[in-house]
Amino acid sequence: MSCEPLIILSGKAGSGKTTIGRLLATSLNYEFVSMGNFSRNYARDHHGMDINQFQDYCKPHPEMDAHLDDWFVKDISARAAAGMGLVLDYRLGVHFFPGARSFFLEVSDAVAACRVAARKDETGKTIEARNQKMRHRLLASYGFDFTELAQYDLKVITDTLKETDVVETILASLKNPL
Repeated sequence: MSCEPLIILSGKAGSGKTTIGRLLATSLNYEFVSMGNFSRNYARDHHGMDINQFQDYCKPHPEMDAHLDDWFVKDISARAAAGMGLVLDYRLGVHFFPGARSFFLEVSDAVAACRVAARKDETGKTIEARNQKMRHRLLASYGFDFTELAQYDLKVITDTLKETDVVETILASLKNPL
């Protein structure tokens, strides 16, 4: 279906990046890699923090963001260079991999809050705050605004769509060359 070695999903917390990413990767027989999952695990395993605490920690410690991003970008670059097909959940994806096909998953705050209600460290208020903190941190560290939609190949509003419909929309877009 696609000969793109790297497909990037971006969007706000609760937009469905992980769910859609896993389904899309399965559809394409690609590997799914999530910076969000990596960061959550790193925060828990190395600092004993949840993702919100870790984000607050990273603000005065931008070297932590740079360290994690450097490791992640090198790892993804090596995999892509080896010809691995990857679906990447990474808000900085279009910044570091500008030639990749990229999709922004949009979600309302209310729907995002419902989606993350099962997470023990997330609420509607923490989601909203995390999105704003992430946006400001990426602007300060990289001069990059992940919410600027013009840099993506396609925006998909996920509020009322089934996960399979979102995947089908992305797959249809991948059939069309840029």
